Amino acid sequence: MMDYMIRAIDKKQTFRLFMVKSTNTVEDARKFHNTTPTASAALGRTLTA
Repeated sequence: MMDYMIRAIDKKQTFRLFMVKSTNTVEDARKFHNTTPTASAALGRTLTA
């Protein structure tokens, strides 16, 4: 399954919503950099932000 992002905005444009599934991207980065679980979590949050 591929990673994806969903964007939404209300009709009055008062708020926006972003949802991201980046599990595969983070897993590829974890394998490439051979990181620990804690470092992988931090890397994933950075890549997704």
